[in-house]
Amino acid sequence: MDWWYRWLLVFWALLGIPSPPFSDCRASNLGGNGKNSETSTISSRKCRVTEFPCENGGCIPLSKYCDQKYDCSDRSDEPKLCTVCNRTLYGEVGKTYELDVRQPKELPFICDFNFTALGNEHGDIIQ
Repeated sequence: MDWWYRWLLVFWALLGIPSPPFSDCRASNLGGNGKNSETSTISSRKCRVTEFPCENGGCIPLSKYCDQKYDCSDRSDEPKLCTVCNRTLYGEVGKTYELDVRQPKELPFICDFNFTALGNEHGDIIQ
């Protein structure tokens, strides 16, 4: 197990948060060569890189993870103490995605957002 992965698990445990949703999502699971592939195996479930794997085996768009609404039938997409901060959202070329960011007065903390477009098969941010 990589040192950074162990550190992440310890950090989440200290905060009292369940294991990160992508606990088995390491480079070896993302297509063999460390690059994102169209589908990734996460805890024996198959969801697209743009989807969150529900504990019951279903998949929902990553944008619906931790959005204060239950989208997985088992409610695994809204763990205790989740925030909309520190997220990586993936998209597919040719599709448009909507991101809902709540007004600062609704959030009890400061949240920074960074957008990075990888280009090539991952697309670019254009509006």
